[in-house]
Amino acid sequence: MPTVTFMSLYHNSLNSSFPEFILKSGNITYLDLSENTLFGPIPDSLPEKLPNLSTSTCPTMAMRKIGNMTVLQMLDVGTNRLEGELPATISALRNLQYLNVFDNNMSATTPQDLGKGLALQVMMFSNNSFSGELARNLWDGFTLQTLTANNSNFSGKLPPCLKNSINLTVLDLSNNKLSGELPDCWWNLQNLQFMDLSHNDFSGEIPAVKIRYNCSLESVHLAGNFPSALEGCSSLVTLDIGNNKFFGGIPPWIGQSIPSLKILSLRSNDFIGEIPSDLSKLSQLQLLDMANNGLTGSIPRAFVNLSSMKNPKINSSIQSLGGSTYQDRIDIT
Repeated sequence: MPTVTFMSLYHNSLNSSFPEFILKSGNITYLDLSENTLFGPIPDSLPEKLPNLSTSTCPTMAMRKIGNMTVLQMLDVGTNRLEGELPATISALRNLQYLNVFDNNMSATTPQDLGKGLALQVMMFSNNSFSGELARNLWDGFTLQTLTANNSNFSGKLPPCLKNSINLTVLDLSNNKLSGELPDCWWNLQNLQFMDLSHNDFSGEIPAVKIRYNCSLESVHLAGNFPSALEGCSSLVTLDIGNNKFFGGIPPWIGQSIPSLKILSLRSNDFIGEIPSDLSKLSQLQLLDMANNGLTGSIPRAFVNLSSMKNPKINSSIQSLGGSTYQDRIDIT
């Protein structure tokens, strides 16, 4: 089949080793073999046999010569049963824009040169068993738009500044073992729309805003001190700071400065005092959770104005970011 350029055998019942006929289709640029039960390694000869392959969605990462696939732009091996480590030769794929190893059992550290000099826009490492720190060079790419590495056993500290990640829109590092303080230039990420840093071991204070900035955040899931910097995030739709150790009174500015809020979770903290009546100004609010705190007094009468709660339609606040769909969520127990 020398004239075939696009081949998709996605979601079938193939249960053999790598199909040999594919190696005879030298002009293929797109190959999708995902959601099958293929076994064994991808042949080492694949880079030579398919030199024009730019998109690969395959069920295994046993490709010692993957660095030779220099035109590869997309590599998606998500939702399989892959084990072992990411090949260091991935760092040689200078045209790679999309890398997804989501939902496998990958282990060891990520290649330390990963991201250096690459054109990566989307990287998904979530739901794996990595160890050690995320590669430092991941943060140097001006093109990076989406980085999800939640629930993947990463540890260590974040780099001191993320100033080069100016196009980052989605960042999910939740449910890891990350520690240390957050970078003091955090709020320079003015294109960031979704951020989840919850369930880690961060310490210190969330950095305050030093200068006026344009906040694009639509969804925030945080742990630590109450982030006063969010007062400038007027486009925020989801604010989840539940299950932390925030204390003191609930800031009234939430109702005054974040008019777009639809989801507000303050549950399981140490808030005290009365519920601010200013929260009634959140005309779009559909979910308000303040359970398990030390709040006193009565529910403000002005809460009758929260009309959006009568017919709530809580959907993902972010439909498509960084070239991929990333659904917002919040846990209610």
